[in-house]
Amino acid sequence: MIKWITVLLLFPSLANATNYYISNSGNDNKKGTAAADAWQTITKLNNSFAAIHAGDTVFFKRGNLFYGCITITQSGAAGKPIVFAAYGQGADPVISGFTTIGNWIKKANGVWQASAPGIKRNLNMVTINGMPQRIGRYPNADEADGGYLRYENFTGSTSITDNELKDGIDWTGAEVVIRKDHWTAERCRVISKERGKINFTFAREGINAAGAIPPMHPATKGNGYFFQNDSRTLDELGEWFFDTTNGNLQVFFGTGTPSASLIKASTVDTLINAGKMSFISISHLSFEGANMSGIYCRGGSDISIQYCNFTNIGAKAIHIWNTPNILIDHVNTNYVLCNAIQVRNGKQDNVTVSNCVIKNTAPFIGMGSFFDGRDYKGISASAYNNLLITSNIVDSVGFCGIEFQGNNAMIKNNFVNYFCYLLDDGGGIYTWVDYNKNNKDSVMFTNRVIKDNIVLHGIGATEGAFKSPKAEGIYLDGKAMNTQVLNNTVAFIGNRGIEMNAPLNVTVRNNTFFNTGGGWVASRLYSWENIRNNEMKHNVFYSMDNKQRQGEFYHSGLDMPEPVSSIWEAVRLMGDIDSNYYNTINPVGFEYYYAPVAGKPNVFPSPLTLENWKTLTGQDQHSKRPAKTVPLYVLKNITGPNLVSDGGFAKDINSVQLFGSNTTVQWDSAGKITGGGSFKMEISKPETSRYSVIHSKVGNVIAGKKYIFRFKTRGTTECGIVRAYLRKTLAPYNELVPVQTQSFGIAVQAHEFMFAVNITDTASFVIGIEKNSGTTYIDDIELYEADAIPVNINDRVRFEYNATQSAVTIPLDKKYVGVDGTIYKGSLTLLPFSSKILILDDK
Repeated sequence: MIKWITVLLLFPSLANATNYYISNSGNDNKKGTAAADAWQTITKLNNSFAAIHAGDTVFFKRGNLFYGCITITQSGAAGKPIVFAAYGQGADPVISGFTTIGNWIKKANGVWQASAPGIKRNLNMVTINGMPQRIGRYPNADEADGGYLRYENFTGSTSITDNELKDGIDWTGAEVVIRKDHWTAERCRVISKERGKINFTFAREGINAAGAIPPMHPATKGNGYFFQNDSRTLDELGEWFFDTTNGNLQVFFGTGTPSASLIKASTVDTLINAGKMSFISISHLSFEGANMSGIYCRGGSDISIQYCNFTNIGAKAIHIWNTPNILIDHVNTNYVLCNAIQVRNGKQDNVTVSNCVIKNTAPFIGMGSFFDGRDYKGISASAYNNLLITSNIVDSVGFCGIEFQGNNAMIKNNFVNYFCYLLDDGGGIYTWVDYNKNNKDSVMFTNRVIKDNIVLHGIGATEGAFKSPKAEGIYLDGKAMNTQVLNNTVAFIGNRGIEMNAPLNVTVRNNTFFNTGGGWVASRLYSWENIRNNEMKHNVFYSMDNKQRQGEFYHSGLDMPEPVSSIWEAVRLMGDIDSNYYNTINPVGFEYYYAPVAGKPNVFPSPLTLENWKTLTGQDQHSKRPAKTVPLYVLKNITGPNLVSDGGFAKDINSVQLFGSNTTVQWDSAGKITGGGSFKMEISKPETSRYSVIHSKVGNVIAGKKYIFRFKTRGTTECGIVRAYLRKTLAPYNELVPVQTQSFGIAVQAHEFMFAVNITDTASFVIGIEKNSGTTYIDDIELYEADAIPVNINDRVRFEYNATQSAVTIPLDKKYVGVDGTIYKGSLTLLPFSSKILILDDK
């Protein structure tokens, strides 16, 4: 794929071509056509483009720094690009937009001020000793809730209301950054304040490179906001504010001084502006200090950017719009405040982004763009046809690691690490389709492949937003279709390993999802969508704690657009789910909810065990648990008597008390479990995730001791859920141990829990039955002091991955078992971009 790139001529030697040289020791009055006659400045270059033709090369001397913006006004031709490259020895030449700021004057309260001629009104990049500094903000990011205030209401996209701010500071003229949703933090300008109402508009109208104002978004009640870009916010080391009225830069140094620091500010918006020019090759150059873009072009074609470095860029390192035939290869970026690489080619073909190292993208919330904070991405690339994103490293990015769109797209052999920590509802690898029920402006993408990638550490960002962290490993959003997700590794993710919104013709095969908040989710968010023709097979979903889910399904209306008889039919119509491995440390890890009628409230049934899921849905019939499971504890022996009196319920249940509405209990003598009787619980009003509990005193438990808790259940449905724990007998009835969950069905089932007690106190046992579990019988309750050893699953499970292009061998000092039962001794060999989950074999 992407066969349009044939030969890359970094240093072309073409008949009739001319080489031009630029050196700090040159002279603008010379010809510039030899190293000995080099020009000196970018200004001379810009004034000489009329003499530069297709096939010519402009060489910058290595070890030199050149200030200014290169404005390209000539195009190359097919096979004869205009080349910008390096010559000589030493470090690559640097194209810089920085100006050193000096002559500092101390103001009040730790703030220093310096005159800063040449700084743009839209200043977004200030460094101290080479490190970018954030613009001053209130509240500070290290305060509660990530430094967000909360607003109670909003009016369209023009105002928010915070009742607690009625008598506060008038922030008119400052910027307000508003977390309008999980995935956006818009950067706006306060135009007036009326008690608690903050009226705003775009932060900086009319200065974006496209020359157009993007739409603003409505807010979400109760989300967060903060103020920035005002002198009154300066109270943390390095925070800055540019006074556009007086042309002064203000920086907070506290009790220190700026004398020992090198302070620079950007005075150039774009370092190379290629405009609508075509057939341009840029290689072996470094860029720093752009206020907006390192390299920008829009409307040309055939742009090659190779072996270039970008550091401390105020918005986007590479920003390309509507320009076909793009190659970005072996590019390094570090500390880019918005998107590191953005190629927006929805109507143009042929984009390759390869072998790039993208680090520390979007480190500061509120500085991600000049109008709309939805950027914050490592690589964001689209092409109508032929998109290749391969062999890149994206490390530490505020939002999505890699976002892509287009036909004939291949996303492979990329390593994404640490993402979605400023914004979320995004993914390490993310795609979406602009699709609606009327098919207006809709795109039906085809032939899209995500394969052999490794995605780690999706954090999630709840500060200033509601609900749980929404970082996904691989995220197919907005009716993403015709996509294959193959042989990827996803691990340590705040939310799901893979999320699919209305997937259509999606294949998920041979992937490993390790220690993710959820394994997979398929959702139908809108009643006009259908989920069809999907396949999910031969994947590993390995959870590491009992709160992590294995699978989730949501349906927004069983009656539309093609009515189905039940939620189970909807699940079956989704496609084929089978032959997967699920580590069911959460025994009820399959969740589903749905609206019986579109537009009406959702129903939230109880979660299911793997066995219940198989029986009710018909899916995962050949799926199973790993070949070796990790026990929660090792029981050596019982060391004390049963602390529960008459737990066998031989004659009555007087020793046990009930807590729970719409619930009745009685002694049942029918021998449903063992002996002459049992505890019978009946619930007249079923409810999901609500529990009726029985409890009884067991006497003192001792800190440092371990206890084994046992009882038996028998239900009237296959989907019973039971919880057990110890609590204080007296108020405030605190839990003395973590709550543990198991499942039960219509057969008699024995339950055993190990409790490690850290507090000496008078205790009661608690058994909770979820109110959706139907009539339940409980018998043979026992609690013993025991000699037991808790097992830390992290000590028994080993996760290894290889995010390189070569095979690696890892020594093993113990015997391990793979998920499929393969034995590993001595060493483990991992192929490129692969992983293994190993379970310690302690036999």
